[in-house]
Amino acid sequence: MFPKFKFIFLVLGIASFVACEKEEGMGGTASISGTLMVKTYDRDFKVLQDISPAIDEDVFIIFGDDDVVGENTSTSYNGKFEFSYLREGKYTIFYASEDSLSPIGDDKEQLVSVTLNKGQTLDLGELFQYNTIDFNDGTSVIKGRVQQINYWDVPGKQDVVAIDTSSAQELEIYITYGDDAFYSERIRTQEDGTFEFKGLIKGQYRIFMYSDDIEGGSEKIIIESDVSTESHGQVTDIGDLFVYNSVDFDDGKAVIKGRVRQINYWKQSVYPNLIVRDTTAAQELEIYLTLNESGFYEERIRTQDDGTFEFRNLITGNYRVFLFSEDVSGGEANLVVEANVKVEQNGQVINIGDLFVENH
Repeated sequence: MFPKFKFIFLVLGIASFVACEKEEGMGGTASISGTLMVKTYDRDFKVLQDISPAIDEDVFIIFGDDDVVGENTSTSYNGKFEFSYLREGKYTIFYASEDSLSPIGDDKEQLVSVTLNKGQTLDLGELFQYNTIDFNDGTSVIKGRVQQINYWDVPGKQDVVAIDTSSAQELEIYITYGDDAFYSERIRTQEDGTFEFKGLIKGQYRIFMYSDDIEGGSEKIIIESDVSTESHGQVTDIGDLFVYNSVDFDDGKAVIKGRVRQINYWKQSVYPNLIVRDTTAAQELEIYLTLNESGFYEERIRTQDDGTFEFRNLITGNYRVFLFSEDVSGGEANLVVEANVKVEQNGQVINIGDLFVENH
């Protein structure tokens, strides 16, 4: 049996030993530091956009096996952080970061567990936080111009005739980022056919638009260009893209006009010794227009009271203006009176002068 005073000393010794076994937390001479960096990716976590210091981001520390946060601090302008005056023991450092496996970009905690010795200065080095941005959160530009080849599909033939090339105005043009199934942005071309997609991040892009099918298909065809943006602030000019536009003969601005005069012969005179009675304006006479050797006439109009006529809103091309006249030599069929006209510029006005028909 122990003497009473020995038992008291034994209890005090155990208590003193327990008191010396201090738990993790503040009050020591150790420290944990590190540098938090941000790796920025596109939305699919496929293309690394940038690596930069994480500024003013919260970093937390858990003491030992605690379930609550012991302390927190914020990163500096260079991403550095530090927890000082720690006792020896186990610690967990954590911070928030986007989850690359989350379809909606949820955050998850990034954990770093360490064990500190008494008075130790522990530098964790670079730790990484992950972030994503949209395709239009960058500084790059893709631009170009769309030219429109206007063509005429000759009726009844397999021929396609190019009329002219003009700026494609107000044409919808699309951009797709990466492997996206849908277009990322849609804009329209300017009056001069130019376009610009601005604020783009690094990655692969597809520029596309729709065009008439020059081979005669009823569906639109796709005109496209693949573009790679590899650095911030990059300006890529892809030059000219061409679309086809089917036009009708009367989709232009040119005019062909003239006048038809009718030579009237005396009934009593006989061919070939016909006697002219007078020459008058050919009123309400049908006059026809064909384009580029088409097998059919494109338009039929009638002359005015003064014999004049105008074919308006014509595209460029080779035209044939014709009408029918009586065969005063006695033939049963009418004769064709015609004039060939070349329209070379949109908006051109051509006066072919007088055409003459005969009447006996």
